[in-house]
Amino acid sequence: MLTTLLITLLATVLALVALFIAATTLLFWYEAINEGDASPLHPLGGPRALAWTLRGALNSVRSQLTILLTSPAAIAPKLWLPKASADGAPRVVFIHGIYHNASAWIVASRRFARAGLTDQRTLSYCSFGRDFTATADRLALRLVRELDKEPQRRIVLVGHSMGGLLIRALLKYPTIARHTDAVVTLGTPHQGSKLAALALGTLAKDIRLDGPAIRAIRNAEPTPPCPCLSLYSPVDAMVLPGRALRINLPGWTEQMTRPVSHIGLLYDAKAARAATAFITQACADARQDAGTAADSPQPSVPA
Repeated sequence: MLTTLLITLLATVLALVALFIAATTLLFWYEAINEGDASPLHPLGGPRALAWTLRGALNSVRSQLTILLTSPAAIAPKLWLPKASADGAPRVVFIHGIYHNASAWIVASRRFARAGLTDQRTLSYCSFGRDFTATADRLALRLVRELDKEPQRRIVLVGHSMGGLLIRALLKYPTIARHTDAVVTLGTPHQGSKLAALALGTLAKDIRLDGPAIRAIRNAEPTPPCPCLSLYSPVDAMVLPGRALRINLPGWTEQMTRPVSHIGLLYDAKAARAATAFITQACADARQDAGTAADSPQPSVPA
């Protein structure tokens, strides 16, 4: 009896996942056709664009199943986050996307550690109950308190989807901006997403295309205090239209990944390599700039 129940439950979950992926893939293809030249798939031509779309859909199946299997790991991230080395490398602060949790980074964490970025922590939030501004303010308060206790601490901010938008909002706080050496976003709907209008909860609805969260960020966003990288997939079916993935702002580098799904960006080895390479270079430049400033002669003060 129990076995039958479990099999039925598993089959139901798989069917719902498949239905969700099929629906979002069809909506993505519809938007891609309507976007024309603005679509990331446009330069590929019809057959190759369709092949990439199907590849993204298959990747989405695997990624969604990975979420189901790894989500419980969010209960105790200290069990899977690496032990920080004493080499003075900056602390990587991971911020997950909407409806996800700290377990989003369980694979990326290992890849970042292999690149020498072993000092890591996750910054989580509730996907329900608060709007975007209140959520960003609460995260900022927590992070500022930590940084106030460690005045010499350098950090790197890495966010997936909604996490990237929250990072952009956090940078308006002088303490956070002053301590940040690099920013990386993955699959972030920088202009919002049409799908958010169908989402559950105020926070998710706030990031609809040109919605309240997007306007709030634009109105308060300072010039980036450090190098910033936006990684996006050409077959991201969760951010519609595809042009909404582009940030198009000074101080940002944009890089298109291979065709993986929205969630798949979290588990993609090449995306992780691009992120860690960018962070390593940005931190090296920051150390060099700090050393140059320290070695510069200070103006004399008249007696």
